[in-house]
Amino acid sequence: MIIPYSTDTPLHHWPFVTCGLIVTNVVVFCMTTLSCLFGQIEFDQISWLMLMPDQINPLQWVTCIFMHGDPLHLISNLFFLFVFGLIVEGKAGSARFALIYLGIGTIVSAVSQVGMFVLGSEAPMLGASGVVAGLMMIALLWAPDNDVFWLFLVWRFETAIAIFALYFIALDLMYVIFSGLVITGAFGHILGATLGFFAGGYLLRTEQVDCDGWDAVSRHDWLKQYRFLYSDKQRQRDALLQQDDFSPVTSALQLEGCNVDHAVRYGSTSLPEIAKSNLNDRKQREAKRKAEGNKPKRRYKRIVKCEGAERTAKSQSHPEFNRLAYVLRSSLKAGNLVEAMRHFRSMDSQQLAHGLSESTLMEIAKKLGAAKQWTDAVRPLVVLTEKKESMADEARLLMARIQLQVMKRRDLAIKTLEEIQTPDPESNAGITASTQNVVRRRDQLLQQLRQTA
Repeated sequence: MIIPYSTDTPLHHWPFVTCGLIVTNVVVFCMTTLSCLFGQIEFDQISWLMLMPDQINPLQWVTCIFMHGDPLHLISNLFFLFVFGLIVEGKAGSARFALIYLGIGTIVSAVSQVGMFVLGSEAPMLGASGVVAGLMMIALLWAPDNDVFWLFLVWRFETAIAIFALYFIALDLMYVIFSGLVITGAFGHILGATLGFFAGGYLLRTEQVDCDGWDAVSRHDWLKQYRFLYSDKQRQRDALLQQDDFSPVTSALQLEGCNVDHAVRYGSTSLPEIAKSNLNDRKQREAKRKAEGNKPKRRYKRIVKCEGAERTAKSQSHPEFNRLAYVLRSSLKAGNLVEAMRHFRSMDSQQLAHGLSESTLMEIAKKLGAAKQWTDAVRPLVVLTEKKESMADEARLLMARIQLQVMKRRDLAIKTLEEIQTPDPESNAGITASTQNVVRRRDQLLQQLRQTA
């Protein structure tokens, strides 16, 4: 049996309700179905808790979602409830999750019982699979690119939520189409998934959940054209954030605490933009001086910079450094770039990023580059160049490639490559193979750039 046991989705709430529902289902199963299987009670004593086809009973709309027919039915539902409940409750919170769970379950049961009553069905229905299908659809909306971890005997593997959810929804949809006008379990799954789509879309549209920008709507512009998924307020906010001269690299440098002047060298910001920024800063300083009594201050002051090993040691001595660095490395190991970048930004805002090892910083930059997240890859490379250690030139090579291939700025790429110093040939003892490799790649890239000038 293939068992889902965890997910790498970033979560913001503890799954209290999910765990409570699992315990409740197990207790109800032991007191009803299991007791009936062992002959301790009669079937008629528990049949009123199921969704009976010959009546319309609102009480059964709730009780049937806690009933299961056999141990395998219970176990399969509870494993999927744990994984998808973990995601939905982890993002929506316990109160919203409880309303979603009971709401989807009640509506699916009500529609199914009315359908069975009208069509004259004979078999009762029970189980939480319709609710689980709704939670699966919500997880598809909120975290499509995250993974579900599976266990099969001693093997472990992972599957993207989008692939897993769409596969099962497609199977249920085909079953409903070919089974005709009959109320089946697959019908309940499709109805639950439909309700989950509207519930998840509504919470996204009203911004009641934080998906860290990795939800299906935020990552696909074609979904934003539908008003029931993306509100006019969200469109207006996006329009205000969009500027004709927007530079993603400059934005990354500014947001991560780097001096905006570096944007001229590493990014595509023009000098007039920097001059405008400096003019605004000068006006603010003059206004502050007038408010303090118009007392002139020294225009220049001595700045003691903390660089190299001293800056690294200062960062590593911070009480939060070890915890943040451990979580960041764990996120990288698990392949969760979203969580890794969240902790990297937290460290960078506290000026702790320089305490990270060069290998960790390079791993972040390369994984972001592989995921084509060039904006996020800029800051780790800048930190590497500022550390001025063994991988600084390797970082400059990667930076030059971003400037050339992504930003289409040959001039900036050449300037960055020229900052890589050629080692003194008289000191061959100090030249490593990696240094020679970097210099060789630099020369090859410079030659290509100058030949195509």
